[in-house]
Amino acid sequence: MLATTTLMLLWLLQPRPVAPKPAWTGEMALTIKGEGKVENGVIRATWRVDRSAKGKIHLDQTFKGGAALAGTENSKDTLRYESWVADGPQTVDMQVNDSGSFYGPLFNPRNIRLDTQRCICPAKGAPASRSQIRSSGLLLDHQKGTYTWETPRIITQCSTLFLREFVKGPPAWTQQPPRHLRDTVELAYEMTSDLGSGEFYRLSGPLPKGANELVLSRKLTFQWPLQTEDFKAPVEADLVLVLKRTN
Repeated sequence: MLATTTLMLLWLLQPRPVAPKPAWTGEMALTIKGEGKVENGVIRATWRVDRSAKGKIHLDQTFKGGAALAGTENSKDTLRYESWVADGPQTVDMQVNDSGSFYGPLFNPRNIRLDTQRCICPAKGAPASRSQIRSSGLLLDHQKGTYTWETPRIITQCSTLFLREFVKGPPAWTQQPPRHLRDTVELAYEMTSDLGSGEFYRLSGPLPKGANELVLSRKLTFQWPLQTEDFKAPVEADLVLVLKRTN
């Protein structure tokens, strides 16, 4: 009897498995790639963009209302909105290998400069732990039947270079020494730094009633900065992400 009682007590004292917290999770893969050149007799430009990020999105902090996204109308409406955010930064594998050049006038048609840009991430010797996903948020609007995902900051430590050479024009121009406008290691270089695309930062879609899966995968277009309004320099992006709800 004593042995049975002892076994019963030991069983009662065993730690019970903790049920996982409700969350929206998914494996994200984002690639931004493209290259091209333009030339019109005055301007010559080239660009090559090669960026990738892979990591897990895990949103496990939830609350009623629309505070997950700044600027949400009637954000205190707890019946309409459901917000999900991440509990701190998450790791990501991020790689960047960009280069570009721009030959053309600056301020004066006679003053020709050659700009060279390079970006390598992660920087040499940078620890992998520096690559992080931050500030991701998901807003469910049960009134409109939509979701909006605020894409996270995807950052790492990165070596960036911007060199300007004064190659053609009057002596007062060409006798200037080359100038490093940027030659540094940036501690928080973002996946989308130097690329323009307004649609990327908030992605929306339909929210079926009782949905436990959201497909955010899509194609996007960014622009390499050409420093001229005469041409565009598009680079294509491919986002692969399916968020699934666990209870």
